[in-house]
Amino acid sequence: MRRQKGFTLIELVIIVAIIGILLGVLIPSWGYFLERGKVKSQNNKAKSVFNAAQTIITDLDFAERRYVIAYNKAGATDAEKGEALKHLYSQVPSVDTTREWYYYWDGTSGYRCDASGNRLTADNAGYTNGQFNSLQIDEWNEKIGKYIDKIVDDDIVYKIYVKDYKVKSVVSARFATDRYLGAYPTNTDMLDDLGADIDAIRMAHVDGALMTNFDLDTSEF
Repeated sequence: MRRQKGFTLIELVIIVAIIGILLGVLIPSWGYFLERGKVKSQNNKAKSVFNAAQTIITDLDFAERRYVIAYNKAGATDAEKGEALKHLYSQVPSVDTTREWYYYWDGTSGYRCDASGNRLTADNAGYTNGQFNSLQIDEWNEKIGKYIDKIVDDDIVYKIYVKDYKVKSVVSARFATDRYLGAYPTNTDMLDDLGADIDAIRMAHVDGALMTNFDLDTSEF
């Protein structure tokens, strides 16, 4: 008597169970590799922004140098200091103060911001209202953004941390609320190894990123 072709009910149950087990193993692994790929791609983009930003920030250093000297000149009058400040993008160049600032690119335009990603104002720039030169700020906002855009040529958001005309760290993502953050020179993988709360870091997104976490001095952890 010929055996009827096909699967028995028990065989079907076993096949379905095997497929279920395989999917249970493969889907999380596939999701992990997709996440790793997104983060790695953003790390590379953050590095590109870092290198491009250092070039344009060096140009800013040369452009501001003589005005910083004029501001700090012994015996400089208030009028002379005020004139020097009209040509500065960075904060008031006090001799004993570290000059550090942040720049945020939202995907279409960029601006100087404070540590939390808020747009630069006279209050958070170290200027008094009378000294605040919005034209100079806007000019360099545009210069920095355009230069980096030529080098990176990609639709991403990023934040730059600058200290004494040196780019210290960059964080980037595909869009403002993306959790897959790229960073340079220290990235989220390195922070994870140091015991950082990666979920909390990701939830801060790019604009609220604590940039000192991503420079070479990760003493926070």
